[in-house]
Amino acid sequence: AAYDTSLTLKPDQPDLYNNRGAALAALGRFDEALESYGRAIALKPDYAQAYNNRGTVLSGRGRAAEALADFNLAIALDRAYAKAMINRAGALAELSRHDEALDDCDRAIAIHPNSADAHLQRGNVLTSLGRAGEALESFDRAIALDPGHAGAHNGRGTALAMLKRLKDALAAHEYAVALDPQSAAAHNNRGTALAALDRPAEALAAHDRALALDPDFAMAHSNRGTALGLLDRWEEGLESLERAMALRPGLVQAHIN
Repeated sequence: AAYDTSLTLKPDQPDLYNNRGAALAALGRFDEALESYGRAIALKPDYAQAYNNRGTVLSGRGRAAEALADFNLAIALDRAYAKAMINRAGALAELSRHDEALDDCDRAIAIHPNSADAHLQRGNVLTSLGRAGEALESFDRAIALDPGHAGAHNGRGTALAMLKRLKDALAAHEYAVALDPQSAAAHNNRGTALAALDRPAEALAAHDRALALDPDFAMAHSNRGTALGLLDRWEEGLESLERAMALRPGLVQAHIN
């Protein structure tokens, strides 16, 4: 509301549109956020931060190719923009360009060695590559730099699950949820760990919580379908899996399930 008032007084200020976009994204009003970032860029075509911020929203909405284009522009405008490199790594990983993603993480760490987010993203990419032991080291480094980083604890849980340390994985995801109760990803991964421990009813509740926070979270719909299958609720499970595929047609695990 404050930004809207400011824009009635100064409608040609790109910073106001950029900051308004961040507020809208935090409220989950993603289409409006994208529009606001677009207005900022129209007023200032060399606005690296606005490209990065718009890319972040696009990436979160599963539009990785579009996000990648924005991150490329942000980095072209600012060669030392470590945050944009971290975000570009996520988009590259989503597009299965993992080696390039890992390069971006390493570049960001070279610029800011004490960036917990850079080490977290490196762990995420390594997890995608199936290199769970190395991923765990990156997550542990992120946590050493920022002990309250919910994302790092969540990622650590995923790596631990890959290493078949299921109870440790659940503990890590539960700690992530305690740190950030609004993290749909942490609730979803907690559900996955519970399902692996043969606790499908609790898993279903965790996936439902994730979807209450983010109704368009394709992976949570997929995992919810799996939990429903474990509970012999086949028709509901298929509905959840079909919802996942509608949201993200390339989600291989949903097709398999």
